[in-house]
Amino acid sequence: SGYGIALNPYVHMFEGRFGDTKRVRHSLQQIERQRGRRVRWTMGFDELRQDVRYGIRGLLKRPGFTLAATVSLALGLATVTIAYSIVDAYLFRPLAVANPDELVVIGSRIAGPPAVTSSGIAYPNYLALRERRDLLTDVAGYAMATATFRATEDATGEVGTVFAVTGSYFPMLGVTPQLGRLLAESDDQRGEPTLVLTDAYWRRRLGADPAVLGRTARLNGKLFTIVGVTPPTFNGTMPIFSPGFVPWSSLPVLEPAARDRTVFDTWQISPIARKPPVISLSQLRAGLDVASRDLERQFPKQNQGLRMIAYPESRARPSLFAADAMPMIAGVMLGLALLVLVVACANVANLVLVRVSSRRNELGVRQALGASRGRMIQQLLTESVVLGLAGLLLGWWLAWAGIRWLAGLNLVPDFEYHLVIAPDWRVFAFAGVVALGAGILVGVIPAFGATRGGLRSMVGEGARAIGGGKRHRNILVTAQLAVSLVVLVVAGLLARSVQQSAGLDLGFKPDRVLKAGLAPNLAGYDEARGQPLLDRVIVGVRALPGVRQVAWATFVPLQGSNVKGVDAYLDRPVTDKPDGDHTTLLANWISGEYFDVMGIRLNAGRTFTVRDDSLAPRVAIVNAAAAKLFWPDQEPVGQRFRTARDSPLVEVVGVAPDGRYLFVGEAPRPFVYLPVTQQKETGRILVVATTGEPSGLIGAVRAVVASVDPNLVPIRLETMATHVGTNSLVLLLRLAAMLTAAIGILALIQASLGLYGVIAYSVAQQAREIGIRVALGAEPRGVLRLIIGEGGRLIAIGLVLGVLAALAAGRLLQGLLVGVGTTDLVTFGTAAGVLGGVGLLATYVPARRAARLDPVKALRSGG
Repeated sequence: SGYGIALNPYVHMFEGRFGDTKRVRHSLQQIERQRGRRVRWTMGFDELRQDVRYGIRGLLKRPGFTLAATVSLALGLATVTIAYSIVDAYLFRPLAVANPDELVVIGSRIAGPPAVTSSGIAYPNYLALRERRDLLTDVAGYAMATATFRATEDATGEVGTVFAVTGSYFPMLGVTPQLGRLLAESDDQRGEPTLVLTDAYWRRRLGADPAVLGRTARLNGKLFTIVGVTPPTFNGTMPIFSPGFVPWSSLPVLEPAARDRTVFDTWQISPIARKPPVISLSQLRAGLDVASRDLERQFPKQNQGLRMIAYPESRARPSLFAADAMPMIAGVMLGLALLVLVVACANVANLVLVRVSSRRNELGVRQALGASRGRMIQQLLTESVVLGLAGLLLGWWLAWAGIRWLAGLNLVPDFEYHLVIAPDWRVFAFAGVVALGAGILVGVIPAFGATRGGLRSMVGEGARAIGGGKRHRNILVTAQLAVSLVVLVVAGLLARSVQQSAGLDLGFKPDRVLKAGLAPNLAGYDEARGQPLLDRVIVGVRALPGVRQVAWATFVPLQGSNVKGVDAYLDRPVTDKPDGDHTTLLANWISGEYFDVMGIRLNAGRTFTVRDDSLAPRVAIVNAAAAKLFWPDQEPVGQRFRTARDSPLVEVVGVAPDGRYLFVGEAPRPFVYLPVTQQKETGRILVVATTGEPSGLIGAVRAVVASVDPNLVPIRLETMATHVGTNSLVLLLRLAAMLTAAIGILALIQASLGLYGVIAYSVAQQAREIGIRVALGAEPRGVLRLIIGEGGRLIAIGLVLGVLAALAAGRLLQGLLVGVGTTDLVTFGTAAGVLGGVGLLATYVPARRAARLDPVKALRSGG
């Protein structure tokens, strides 16, 4: 070091007087190293500051380039940020509660064929689960109740969901109120009608009014006192919009059918629990399987074939039904968004390549003045990072606007069902890291390419360098086209899947059918007074012009909830189990007109008639799957079974075709239809067959119901086509198709702009050559073919590579597609045709300009 060399003679002169000279020398060297580090850090910071200032000045001097690159990056970053926000909200982000990693959601599965999965368990089973302290440290429960909600007397009533929660719900989760207080064990014990609003509803409907505490709101016409508001970060353990939370014990006020909570088949409760950290998820599932067998032995009739299942809380969003499908859909959306960002980066890299090619002489002069290659690479990368940060700022704004739009989008008509997306710092940190990486990515290839080959290559061989830059640009454009085709194909497959699900053979015809749920008990009617009310409704609806037929049901296909089952007992075993003399069937209690309204033609036998009343012998209609299971080699019509070992015999009077009952893509499952006149159930679903477009009768049906009783609000009054489109799986597919379609459009725009930029720059560089060709007699048509041929080759190569990549990507979607193959020719052909057509159009514009080039001006410009 400098100090060590200067003092070395003095050290030797006085080494005897000053002691250990090695120690002194080591200390001086350490001081010198520290000084050198400070100098290097200072110089590095100064160089970085100079590069940033120089980069900003250079971007401001070229506003066209800067705007194009910034917007391109911003669109890609916004797409990734929005997709990541959705995935983060439903998969990655821990619930805003204490120790969220310990939470598990428990559901049930009943043995098939096929198995039926439920997000809840019977309340007596829940009470038994709470005693299993060896498996779970704490257990709470909740249920979603459909309710008509009126926050104030002058507010418009709306249909939504309310969470009925046990007293341990909020204490177990460790949630603190934003305003007032939350529900506790004392609320559950007293059963008083109290209400805690969600922050989303408080802001959306009540304007965040802090004076709501102590006010009353009407739920199903009953008064509930508002006692608190949840924090903004907590909207419940199912991230769909709900007005609020009520005590579990207040369900008899909200829903009379839940009055007796100590018996089976009255109300399902969804448990959420904490597992001890020492117990793994697999150990918990094994323990729940043992507990399920114990419950089956304790309640053999009610728990036949029951098995409790558990998922981590983050996997059961937005519902346990989506535990397997949601990760796949989320992966598709996030993967496609990243592909769009890759396309945007390739587009910007092309722009940077063009700019760097025009600066080769400048870079050569700087190298001649002593600048090292590393120093020039640092400057070029700094400019790219500055560009990436500019794109980040615009991308953040676009992402925020897009997220707010999605959060306000009502996914289900006439029903409060919103995406709950609230991006936090983690989302924007993710976007910042992506922006930094994108800035480096778009600058690496141009920086290393421009500084390769030394001074002679930069200054003396500029033409050849430009040719090398053109080769790089062609590669990037080809990659853009290939990736864009993958995105378009995936978006097309999902869109086609949604389209095909609407036209799939569902076992019924949803066209020209209207449905509405009617529950007199929600309006305060008991069973005796509720039946005459329903009779008045059906008479009024039947008299409406345009109504062809009307029927009742307790369940409509693809409802996904509120489906009940019955046990079918035969005189012989129906399974391979020793006690397998019966099995559980999903059931629907209907009126005789149901099959006509739904467009279902029986395979054999008859439908129900007015004679099949409560005094007549019990009758049933089974579907083909049930007939095959019970009587594989016999005529099903005329066969008999019991719904309990000591119940009256039920005679099969008809066989219906198989249908889709819970999910669009489900396998055939046994199903039974029973007369609604032989079932004590006031909650019904009105199904109406119309002669014209059913949506035109929605207002008339609503008016008929209101004329019978204004407090009787139709639940999900909609066409069956809309109902099918909002099935849980179809809804996820619709959301994924909508987002991927937007992503595909962005990818298409990015690819076309990239192709246009490459061809336009190529035309500009070849202006002198084109002028010479025209001066020597070349026809404009020939010039046009030449330029279009150059772009056409890039498009052809990109499409071929894109098709191969899309075939591989399609296999990943196999579990999500309904009625569409992963190699659907319509989708591939349409995507390739659209991309090829837009690409040729992007090529034609600069080619047409080249064909009209004035040779004199081109030769004077010197290219």
